[in-house]
Amino acid sequence: MFITKFSVSVTFAVLSLLTSMGASPIIDGPSINARSAGISQRMQEAIQMIQKDMWKIDNKLTIIEKYALPNLSYSKSSNLNEEIENTIQHSNHADGRCQRIVDTFPNSAAAADAMRTILQYGQAFGTALAQSKRPVGGDATDLPANLNTVRGYLRTINAARNTLIGVAQSGDATSFWT
Repeated sequence: MFITKFSVSVTFAVLSLLTSMGASPIIDGPSINARSAGISQRMQEAIQMIQKDMWKIDNKLTIIEKYALPNLSYSKSSNLNEEIENTIQHSNHADGRCQRIVDTFPNSAAAADAMRTILQYGQAFGTALAQSKRPVGGDATDLPANLNTVRGYLRTINAARNTLIGVAQSGDATSFWT
């Protein structure tokens, strides 16, 4: 075997060049990078879903407000109650996604505080929204006042959700997202 200083220098130069171009001398390097990118992608998808849910909830509250009528027909009462149930369901789905972020960052005090806020105000949000349900022929003229209370809870919940989104965007995800 004929090994010279020149051949060793060339080998290190080639490895350095390949590493600077993004190649990895580790055998499983590409699969490790792909797995890391997947975690980041799934976290980004969860963040986008939470943001989409926040928008949907706010949009549904606007739709619900249009049912503020003195005498609700059967169809309007059914539609109102269905929209309320859908809104509560979207909020619960967003809360579940938020809990997954908290589970991903168990040592984050900000995430734990935000989730406590979401759970506390989420229960009040759901209760106040459920009180907006109306029977057939019911009076829904007090609906806007009730929805103002609901929106107050929602502002606090969305601020906590945004805190969780910030935690998720700034931290490293654990294997929960793989």
